[in-house]
Amino acid sequence: MATPLVVRDHTAVTRALWTAIQSGKAGATVDALGRSGLPRYGYYVGGHSWTLVRAAHAITPDDVAGFVSANPDAPYYGMWVDGGRVYLDAVDLIYSTPEAFKIARERCELSIFDISSGECQEV
Repeated sequence: MATPLVVRDHTAVTRALWTAIQSGKAGATVDALGRSGLPRYGYYVGGHSWTLVRAAHAITPDDVAGFVSANPDAPYYGMWVDGGRVYLDAVDLIYSTPEAFKIARERCELSIFDISSGECQEV
């Protein structure tokens, strides 16, 4: 049996992030491979790449598309809104708590997202 070909659909990722921004969500995570259902446990750790920061009233679909295109190998993309700014980050899924904190410290991240609790944890 042949292994199915996995194709990244950057248009779908961009659309999902843009829809989350436009709908006023406080945050969202998008699976770059379009798999159904996001993980139920583990940690999203940012710092896979640089973070795009734009004023919420000024961000455009082109900003989102540009960020996704500039980070084509990210396994997940995260979006959150804080203080009137939209943040886009390419993130990794790490299942081990010690490993998630270790990687976050190495990347100089301020926090990681605990999927189980739905909360950020300071690093």
